[in-house]
Amino acid sequence: MTTEIILLKNFEQALAKLKDGVDKNLKSDIEKSGLIKYFEFCFELSWKAIQKIARTKGISDEIASPKSAFRIAFSQGWIQDEVKWISMLNDRNIMSHTYNFLDAEKVFLKIPDYSLEMEKLLIKLKM
Repeated sequence: MTTEIILLKNFEQALAKLKDGVDKNLKSDIEKSGLIKYFEFCFELSWKAIQKIARTKGISDEIASPKSAFRIAFSQGWIQDEVKWISMLNDRNIMSHTYNFLDAEKVFLKIPDYSLEMEKLLIKLKM
């Protein structure tokens, strides 16, 4: 199995867990924190998948950050809303580096929308 296939499979599995959490009526802070962590996993896998596939297709070898990955993905039509992906990046950074309960609640509420964007990306990358 190629690293591209493994990466997409890992992304798909993490996204399935994220969507499963979105479909549940999570109430406790521990459950919400778990869903936020899955969002972080999926976010990391999404931009790394863009990076890997862009390299594999000879589109770009110069993807060293999520922002550059999203620019490439937008130019390739893999994502439709670059601004939303930058918002995801900002939210992931907030959760990874400066955890705050009020910020966590805000991010938690955005995860259903974010998971839909990630699902659209995964479909495009698997084509």
